[in-house]
Amino acid sequence: MKGAQLFRSLVLERQRVVMRMLSARMSSLQENKLFTPGPLNTTPTVKSAMMRDLGSRDTEFLEVVAYIRRQLLKLASVSCVCVSCVKCARVRVCYENPLYLNCLHIHNDNASADEFTAIPLQGSGTYSVESVLQSTVPRTSDSRVLVLSGGAYGERIAKICSYLSINHDVLTNPADTAVDLEKLKGQLSSAPYTNVCVVHCETTSGVVNPVENIGSLVKQILPDCTYFIDAMSSFGAVKLNLNTCHADFLVSSANKCIQGVPGFGFVLARTSKLLQCKDNSRSLSLDLYEQYANLEKSGMFRFTPPTHTMLAFKQALVELEDEGGVDKRAERYKQNNKLLSEGMRDLGFEQVVKSKDAGYIITSFRYPSPSFDFDLFYDKLKAKAFYCRPSSVPWKDDQQRYIPYREYWRYPRS
Repeated sequence: MKGAQLFRSLVLERQRVVMRMLSARMSSLQENKLFTPGPLNTTPTVKSAMMRDLGSRDTEFLEVVAYIRRQLLKLASVSCVCVSCVKCARVRVCYENPLYLNCLHIHNDNASADEFTAIPLQGSGTYSVESVLQSTVPRTSDSRVLVLSGGAYGERIAKICSYLSINHDVLTNPADTAVDLEKLKGQLSSAPYTNVCVVHCETTSGVVNPVENIGSLVKQILPDCTYFIDAMSSFGAVKLNLNTCHADFLVSSANKCIQGVPGFGFVLARTSKLLQCKDNSRSLSLDLYEQYANLEKSGMFRFTPPTHTMLAFKQALVELEDEGGVDKRAERYKQNNKLLSEGMRDLGFEQVVKSKDAGYIITSFRYPSPSFDFDLFYDKLKAKAFYCRPSSVPWKDDQQRYIPYREYWRYPRS
Protein backbone atom coordinates (compact mmCIF):
# COMPACT_ATOMS: atom_id res chain seq x y z
CA MET A 1 0.00 0.00 0.00
CA LYS A 2 2.81 2.40 0.92
CA GLY A 3 4.55 1.59 -2.35
CA ALA A 4 1.43 2.45 -4.33
CA GLN A 5 1.02 5.74 -2.43
CA LEU A 6 4.64 6.62 -3.08
CA PHE A 7 4.28 5.86 -6.78
CA ARG A 8 1.15 8.01 -7.00
CA SER A 9 2.83 10.93 -5.23
CA LEU A 10 5.80 10.68 -7.61
CA VAL A 11 3.48 10.71 -10.64
CA LEU A 12 1.60 13.74 -9.30
CA GLU A 13 4.83 15.60 -8.58
CA ARG A 14 6.06 14.86 -12.11
CA GLN A 15 2.79 16.23 -13.52
CA ARG A 16 3.18 19.40 -11.46
CA VAL A 17 6.76 19.91 -12.70
CA VAL A 18 5.71 19.39 -16.32
CA MET A 19 2.78 21.79 -15.98
CA ARG A 20 5.04 24.46 -14.42
CA MET A 21 7.47 24.08 -17.31
CA LEU A 22 4.70 24.28 -19.89
CA SER A 23 3.15 27.30 -18.18
CA ALA A 24 6.50 29.08 -18.25
CA ARG A 25 6.95 28.16 -21.89
CA MET A 26 3.48 29.45 -22.82
CA SER A 27 4.14 32.71 -20.99
CA SER A 28 7.29 33.27 -23.05
CA LEU A 29 5.53 32.76 -26.38
CA GLN A 30 3.92 35.60 -28.29
CA GLU A 31 0.20 35.21 -27.74
CA ASN A 32 -1.94 35.36 -30.87
CA LYS A 33 -5.15 37.35 -30.56
CA LEU A 34 -7.87 35.54 -32.46
CA PHE A 35 -10.60 37.83 -33.80
CA THR A 36 -12.02 34.96 -35.85
CA PRO A 37 -15.42 33.31 -35.20
CA GLY A 38 -13.81 30.31 -33.51
CA PRO A 39 -11.86 28.74 -32.09
CA LEU A 40 -10.84 31.67 -29.95
CA ASN A 41 -8.31 32.44 -27.28
CA THR A 42 -8.19 30.33 -24.15
CA THR A 43 -6.61 31.05 -20.79
CA PRO A 44 -3.38 29.30 -19.70
CA THR A 45 -5.37 27.48 -17.03
CA VAL A 46 -7.78 26.06 -19.63
CA LYS A 47 -4.82 24.89 -21.72
CA SER A 48 -3.04 23.37 -18.73
CA ALA A 49 -6.19 21.45 -17.72
CA MET A 50 -5.54 19.21 -20.74
CA MET A 51 -2.17 18.07 -19.41
CA ARG A 52 -3.65 15.08 -17.62
CA ASP A 53 -4.60 11.65 -18.91
CA LEU A 54 -7.86 10.10 -17.74
CA GLY A 55 -9.54 6.93 -18.90
CA SER A 56 -12.94 7.25 -20.51
CA ARG A 57 -14.49 5.02 -17.84
CA ASP A 58 -12.53 6.46 -14.94
CA THR A 59 -14.74 7.67 -12.08
CA GLU A 60 -13.08 11.08 -12.08
CA PHE A 61 -13.75 11.56 -15.77
CA LEU A 62 -17.39 10.50 -15.38
CA GLU A 63 -17.69 13.16 -12.70
CA VAL A 64 -16.31 15.70 -15.21
CA VAL A 65 -18.95 14.67 -17.77
CA ALA A 66 -21.69 14.93 -15.13
CA TYR A 67 -20.49 18.38 -14.04
CA ILE A 68 -20.46 19.62 -17.63
CA ARG A 69 -23.99 18.36 -18.31
CA ARG A 70 -25.27 19.96 -15.14
CA GLN A 71 -23.59 23.32 -15.76
CA LEU A 72 -24.81 23.54 -19.36
CA LEU A 73 -28.41 23.26 -18.20
CA LYS A 74 -27.75 25.92 -15.59
CA LEU A 75 -26.42 28.27 -18.29
CA ALA A 76 -29.64 27.74 -20.26
CA SER A 77 -31.71 28.67 -17.17
CA VAL A 78 -33.27 25.20 -17.01
CA SER A 79 -32.55 21.96 -15.21
CA CYS A 80 -33.40 18.31 -15.29
CA VAL A 81 -35.98 17.01 -12.83
CA CYS A 82 -34.98 14.58 -10.08
CA VAL A 83 -37.12 11.47 -10.40
CA SER A 84 -37.27 7.92 -9.15
CA CYS A 85 -37.10 4.95 -11.47
CA VAL A 86 -40.61 3.54 -11.74
CA LYS A 87 -39.11 0.12 -12.48
CA CYS A 88 -36.66 -0.30 -9.63
CA ALA A 89 -37.32 2.64 -7.28
CA ARG A 90 -33.69 3.80 -7.40
CA VAL A 91 -33.43 7.55 -6.91
CA ARG A 92 -31.56 9.64 -9.46
CA VAL A 93 -30.07 12.95 -8.37
CA CYS A 94 -29.63 15.25 -11.39
CA TYR A 95 -26.16 14.17 -12.57
CA GLU A 96 -24.66 14.86 -9.13
CA ASN A 97 -23.40 11.29 -9.03
CA PRO A 98 -22.56 9.86 -12.46
CA LEU A 99 -22.74 6.34 -11.03
CA TYR A 100 -26.29 6.81 -9.79
CA LEU A 101 -27.76 3.60 -11.10
CA ASN A 102 -27.17 -0.04 -11.79
CA CYS A 103 -30.65 -0.80 -13.03
CA LEU A 104 -29.94 0.06 -16.72
CA HIS A 105 -33.33 1.76 -17.05
CA ILE A 106 -33.71 5.18 -18.62
CA HIS A 107 -35.09 7.36 -15.84
CA ASN A 108 -37.10 9.85 -17.88
CA ASP A 109 -39.92 7.64 -19.12
CA ASN A 110 -42.45 10.23 -17.97
CA ALA A 111 -40.48 13.41 -18.65
CA SER A 112 -42.38 16.62 -18.02
CA ALA A 113 -42.70 19.23 -20.78
CA ASP A 114 -40.26 21.60 -19.07
CA GLU A 115 -37.54 19.03 -18.35
CA PHE A 116 -34.28 19.28 -20.31
CA THR A 117 -31.13 17.26 -20.67
CA ALA A 118 -27.61 18.02 -21.90
CA ILE A 119 -25.92 15.68 -24.38
CA PRO A 120 -22.24 16.17 -25.29
CA LEU A 121 -21.22 14.74 -28.66
CA GLN A 122 -17.78 14.26 -30.20
CA GLY A 123 -16.76 16.44 -33.15
CA SER A 124 -17.29 20.04 -34.17
CA GLY A 125 -20.51 21.95 -33.58
CA THR A 126 -21.73 20.99 -37.05
CA TYR A 127 -21.68 17.32 -36.00
CA SER A 128 -24.16 18.19 -33.25
CA VAL A 129 -26.32 20.21 -35.67
CA GLU A 130 -26.46 17.23 -38.03
CA SER A 131 -27.16 14.90 -35.11
CA VAL A 132 -30.24 16.94 -34.15
CA LEU A 133 -31.53 17.11 -37.71
CA GLN A 134 -31.09 13.46 -38.59
CA SER A 135 -32.39 12.29 -35.19
CA THR A 136 -35.42 14.55 -34.77
CA VAL A 137 -36.97 14.86 -38.24
CA PRO A 138 -39.52 12.04 -38.59
CA ARG A 139 -38.66 9.41 -41.20
CA THR A 140 -41.96 9.87 -42.98
CA SER A 141 -42.79 11.23 -46.42
CA ASP A 142 -44.84 14.09 -45.00
CA SER A 143 -42.11 15.45 -42.69
CA ARG A 144 -40.74 18.85 -43.75
CA VAL A 145 -38.18 21.24 -42.27
CA LEU A 146 -38.29 25.01 -42.52
CA VAL A 147 -34.79 26.53 -42.43
CA LEU A 148 -34.53 30.24 -41.61
CA SER A 149 -31.34 31.31 -43.37
CA GLY A 150 -29.44 34.58 -43.44
CA GLY A 151 -25.93 33.37 -44.14
CA ALA A 152 -23.48 30.49 -44.42
CA TYR A 153 -24.67 28.62 -41.34
CA GLY A 154 -28.34 28.67 -42.25
CA GLU A 155 -27.27 27.44 -45.68
CA ARG A 156 -25.28 24.68 -44.01
CA ILE A 157 -28.40 23.44 -42.21
CA ALA A 158 -30.21 23.30 -45.56
CA LYS A 159 -27.24 21.44 -47.08
CA ILE A 160 -27.37 18.85 -44.30
CA CYS A 161 -31.07 18.33 -45.05
CA SER A 162 -30.21 17.82 -48.73
CA TYR A 163 -27.54 15.23 -47.91
CA LEU A 164 -30.01 13.37 -45.69
CA SER A 165 -32.80 13.56 -48.30
CA ILE A 166 -34.97 15.46 -45.82
CA ASN A 167 -37.78 17.53 -47.34
CA HIS A 168 -37.12 21.17 -46.55
CA ASP A 169 -37.86 24.76 -47.49
CA VAL A 170 -35.55 27.72 -46.96
CA LEU A 171 -36.88 31.13 -45.94
CA THR A 172 -34.01 33.45 -46.81
CA ASN A 173 -33.52 36.90 -45.37
CA PRO A 174 -30.79 39.38 -46.42
CA ALA A 175 -27.46 38.65 -44.77
CA ASP A 176 -27.46 41.97 -42.92
CA THR A 177 -30.95 41.74 -41.41
CA ALA A 178 -32.75 39.48 -38.93
CA VAL A 179 -35.64 37.13 -39.73
CA ASP A 180 -38.76 38.99 -40.87
CA LEU A 181 -41.51 37.81 -38.51
CA GLU A 182 -44.34 38.71 -40.88
CA LYS A 183 -42.81 36.67 -43.69
CA LEU A 184 -42.21 33.85 -41.25
CA LYS A 185 -45.85 33.92 -40.16
CA GLY A 186 -46.97 33.52 -43.76
CA GLN A 187 -44.49 30.71 -44.40
CA LEU A 188 -45.52 28.79 -41.28
CA SER A 189 -49.13 28.96 -42.40
CA SER A 190 -48.30 27.60 -45.84
CA ALA A 191 -47.26 24.05 -44.89
CA PRO A 192 -47.50 21.65 -41.91
CA TYR A 193 -43.81 21.82 -40.97
CA THR A 194 -42.55 19.22 -38.52
CA ASN A 195 -39.33 21.11 -37.72
CA VAL A 196 -38.16 24.75 -37.80
CA CYS A 197 -34.47 25.69 -37.54
CA VAL A 198 -32.81 29.06 -36.99
CA VAL A 199 -29.28 30.32 -36.30
CA HIS A 200 -29.31 32.61 -33.27
CA CYS A 201 -26.20 34.65 -34.09
CA GLU A 202 -25.34 34.24 -37.78
CA THR A 203 -21.55 34.00 -37.91
CA THR A 204 -21.49 35.30 -41.48
CA SER A 205 -22.48 38.82 -40.42
CA GLY A 206 -23.17 39.01 -36.69
CA VAL A 207 -26.94 39.38 -37.11
CA VAL A 208 -28.83 38.25 -34.00
CA ASN A 209 -32.20 36.67 -34.70
CA PRO A 210 -35.09 37.12 -32.21
CA VAL A 211 -35.27 33.48 -31.17
CA GLU A 212 -37.90 34.06 -28.46
CA ASN A 213 -40.30 35.78 -30.87
CA ILE A 214 -39.62 33.14 -33.53
CA GLY A 215 -40.26 30.33 -31.06
CA SER A 216 -43.47 31.92 -29.86
CA LEU A 217 -44.73 32.25 -33.45
CA VAL A 218 -43.76 28.68 -34.33
CA LYS A 219 -45.60 27.20 -31.34
CA GLN A 220 -48.60 29.46 -31.86
CA ILE A 221 -49.13 28.34 -35.46
CA LEU A 222 -47.69 24.79 -35.27
CA PRO A 223 -47.89 23.67 -31.60
CA ASP A 224 -46.40 20.20 -32.24
CA CYS A 225 -43.56 21.46 -34.42
CA THR A 226 -40.00 20.85 -33.17
CA TYR A 227 -38.12 24.15 -32.78
CA PHE A 228 -34.32 23.98 -33.06
CA ILE A 229 -31.87 26.83 -32.32
CA ASP A 230 -28.28 26.79 -33.57
CA ALA A 231 -26.67 28.93 -30.82
CA MET A 232 -23.10 28.11 -31.82
CA SER A 233 -21.80 31.67 -31.68
CA SER A 234 -23.90 32.97 -28.79
CA PHE A 235 -24.40 30.38 -26.06
CA GLY A 236 -22.49 31.32 -22.91
CA ALA A 237 -22.39 35.06 -23.65
CA VAL A 238 -26.05 35.82 -24.42
CA LYS A 239 -28.69 35.12 -21.80
CA LEU A 240 -31.04 32.40 -23.06
CA ASN A 241 -33.85 30.54 -21.34
CA LEU A 242 -34.91 27.47 -23.30
CA ASN A 243 -38.48 27.63 -21.98
CA THR A 244 -39.07 31.30 -22.81
CA CYS A 245 -37.51 30.65 -26.24
CA HIS A 246 -39.93 27.70 -26.68
CA ALA A 247 -36.85 25.74 -27.82
CA ASP A 248 -36.94 21.96 -28.09
CA PHE A 249 -33.29 21.61 -29.09
CA LEU A 250 -30.30 23.95 -28.89
CA VAL A 251 -26.76 23.31 -30.10
CA SER A 252 -23.44 24.96 -29.36
CA SER A 253 -19.80 23.88 -29.07
CA ALA A 254 -16.92 23.88 -26.62
CA ASN A 255 -14.73 26.42 -28.40
CA LYS A 256 -17.03 29.42 -28.68
CA CYS A 257 -18.26 31.80 -25.97
CA ILE A 258 -17.58 29.41 -23.08
CA GLN A 259 -13.93 29.65 -24.23
CA GLY A 260 -12.92 26.00 -24.21
CA VAL A 261 -10.96 24.21 -26.94
CA PRO A 262 -12.33 22.41 -30.03
CA GLY A 263 -13.30 18.75 -29.83
CA PHE A 264 -16.97 18.38 -29.01
CA GLY A 265 -20.35 20.02 -29.35
CA PHE A 266 -23.39 19.68 -27.14
CA VAL A 267 -27.15 19.49 -27.49
CA LEU A 268 -29.61 20.80 -24.92
CA ALA A 269 -32.84 18.91 -25.48
CA ARG A 270 -36.38 18.98 -24.18
CA THR A 271 -36.50 15.46 -22.80
CA SER A 272 -40.08 14.72 -23.81
CA LYS A 273 -39.20 15.59 -27.44
CA LEU A 274 -35.97 13.63 -27.32
CA LEU A 275 -37.71 10.48 -26.14
CA GLN A 276 -39.78 10.57 -29.33
CA CYS A 277 -36.55 10.17 -31.35
CA LYS A 278 -35.89 6.58 -30.32
CA ASP A 279 -35.13 4.40 -33.39
CA ASN A 280 -35.49 7.43 -35.67
CA SER A 281 -31.81 8.13 -36.37
CA ARG A 282 -30.39 7.86 -39.86
CA SER A 283 -26.87 7.41 -38.45
CA LEU A 284 -25.17 5.22 -35.84
CA SER A 285 -22.51 7.70 -34.64
CA LEU A 286 -24.85 10.71 -34.63
CA ASP A 287 -27.82 9.00 -32.97
CA LEU A 288 -28.76 11.62 -30.41
CA TYR A 289 -31.22 9.43 -28.52
CA GLU A 290 -28.73 6.57 -28.11
CA GLN A 291 -26.01 8.98 -26.95
CA TYR A 292 -28.43 10.31 -24.35
CA ALA A 293 -29.58 6.82 -23.32
CA ASN A 294 -26.02 5.64 -22.76
CA LEU A 295 -25.14 8.74 -20.73
CA GLU A 296 -28.22 8.18 -18.60
CA LYS A 297 -27.48 4.49 -18.06
CA SER A 298 -23.77 4.65 -17.32
CA GLY A 299 -22.59 8.25 -17.38
CA MET A 300 -20.40 7.29 -20.36
CA PHE A 301 -20.14 8.19 -24.02
CA ARG A 302 -20.97 5.36 -26.43
CA PHE A 303 -17.66 5.80 -28.26
CA THR A 304 -14.26 7.25 -27.28
CA PRO A 305 -14.86 10.68 -25.71
CA PRO A 306 -12.53 13.71 -26.16
CA THR A 307 -11.17 13.43 -22.62
CA HIS A 308 -8.61 16.23 -22.77
CA THR A 309 -11.05 18.65 -24.42
CA MET A 310 -13.63 17.94 -21.75
CA LEU A 311 -11.12 18.55 -18.96
CA ALA A 312 -10.37 21.91 -20.55
CA PHE A 313 -14.09 22.65 -20.93
CA LYS A 314 -14.75 21.93 -17.27
CA GLN A 315 -12.09 24.48 -16.39
CA ALA A 316 -13.62 26.96 -18.84
CA LEU A 317 -17.01 26.51 -17.15
CA VAL A 318 -15.42 27.12 -13.74
CA GLU A 319 -13.84 30.31 -15.07
CA LEU A 320 -17.13 31.46 -16.59
CA GLU A 321 -18.80 31.05 -13.21
CA ASP A 322 -15.90 32.80 -11.43
CA GLU A 323 -16.26 35.72 -13.84
CA GLY A 324 -19.87 36.16 -12.75
CA GLY A 325 -21.69 33.97 -15.25
CA VAL A 326 -23.29 34.87 -18.56
CA ASP A 327 -24.26 38.40 -17.47
CA LYS A 328 -20.71 39.41 -16.57
CA ARG A 329 -19.23 37.76 -19.65
CA ALA A 330 -21.76 39.62 -21.78
CA GLU A 331 -20.68 42.85 -20.09
CA ARG A 332 -17.06 42.22 -21.03
CA TYR A 333 -17.95 41.27 -24.58
CA LYS A 334 -20.00 44.46 -24.94
CA GLN A 335 -17.06 46.54 -23.74
CA ASN A 336 -14.79 44.79 -26.23
CA ASN A 337 -17.32 45.30 -28.99
CA LYS A 338 -17.58 49.04 -28.23
CA LEU A 339 -13.80 49.39 -28.22
CA LEU A 340 -13.43 47.57 -31.53
CA SER A 341 -16.35 49.27 -33.28
CA GLU A 342 -15.20 52.76 -32.33
CA GLY A 343 -11.64 52.01 -33.39
CA MET A 344 -12.70 50.54 -36.73
CA ARG A 345 -14.99 53.50 -37.38
CA ASP A 346 -12.09 55.88 -36.70
CA LEU A 347 -10.08 53.95 -39.31
CA GLY A 348 -12.83 54.43 -41.91
CA PHE A 349 -14.61 51.07 -41.72
CA GLU A 350 -18.40 51.03 -41.92
CA GLN A 351 -20.35 48.47 -39.88
CA VAL A 352 -22.54 46.17 -42.02
CA VAL A 353 -25.40 45.29 -39.68
CA LYS A 354 -27.67 48.04 -38.40
CA SER A 355 -27.89 48.41 -34.63
CA LYS A 356 -31.44 46.96 -34.36
CA ASP A 357 -30.25 43.58 -35.71
CA ALA A 358 -26.66 43.65 -34.45
CA GLY A 359 -25.26 41.93 -31.40
CA TYR A 360 -21.99 42.10 -29.52
CA ILE A 361 -20.64 38.66 -30.41
CA ILE A 362 -19.54 39.15 -34.02
CA THR A 363 -19.21 42.46 -35.87
CA SER A 364 -18.74 42.74 -39.62
CA PHE A 365 -17.34 45.70 -41.57
CA ARG A 366 -17.40 46.71 -45.22
CA TYR A 367 -14.19 47.07 -47.12
CA PRO A 368 -13.50 50.82 -47.05
CA SER A 369 -12.96 50.99 -50.83
CA PRO A 370 -13.02 48.71 -53.92
CA SER A 371 -9.21 48.83 -54.02
CA PHE A 372 -8.85 47.62 -50.43
CA ASP A 373 -6.26 44.82 -50.25
CA PHE A 374 -7.43 42.36 -47.61
CA ASP A 375 -4.36 40.13 -47.93
CA LEU A 376 -2.06 43.05 -47.14
CA PHE A 377 -4.33 44.08 -44.27
CA TYR A 378 -4.27 40.50 -42.95
CA ASP A 379 -0.46 40.24 -43.16
CA LYS A 380 0.06 43.51 -41.31
CA LEU A 381 -2.33 42.45 -38.55
CA LYS A 382 -0.73 39.00 -38.36
CA ALA A 383 2.68 40.62 -37.86
CA LYS A 384 1.21 42.13 -34.70
CA ALA A 385 -0.29 38.75 -33.67
CA PHE A 386 -3.86 39.76 -34.57
CA TYR A 387 -5.91 37.35 -36.69
CA CYS A 388 -9.15 38.08 -38.57
CA ARG A 389 -10.88 36.70 -41.66
CA PRO A 390 -13.03 37.87 -44.60
CA SER A 391 -16.68 36.98 -45.02
CA SER A 392 -17.40 33.34 -45.81
CA VAL A 393 -20.16 34.05 -48.36
CA PRO A 394 -20.55 36.47 -51.29
CA TRP A 395 -22.74 39.51 -50.65
CA LYS A 396 -25.52 40.81 -52.84
CA ASP A 397 -23.61 43.94 -53.89
CA ASP A 398 -20.42 41.98 -54.61
CA GLN A 399 -18.53 44.07 -52.08
CA GLN A 400 -16.66 41.82 -49.67
CA ARG A 401 -16.68 42.41 -45.94
CA TYR A 402 -14.14 41.79 -43.25
CA ILE A 403 -15.49 39.94 -40.24
CA PRO A 404 -13.50 40.05 -37.01
CA TYR A 405 -14.47 38.06 -33.99
CA ARG A 406 -14.18 40.86 -31.53
CA GLU A 407 -13.83 38.92 -28.29
CA TYR A 408 -10.45 38.20 -26.84
CA TRP A 409 -10.40 36.95 -23.30
CA ARG A 410 -7.88 39.41 -21.89
CA TYR A 411 -9.18 42.60 -23.47
CA PRO A 412 -10.04 45.49 -23.21
CA ARG A 413 -6.89 46.52 -21.44
CA SER A 414 -5.01 49.78 -21.12
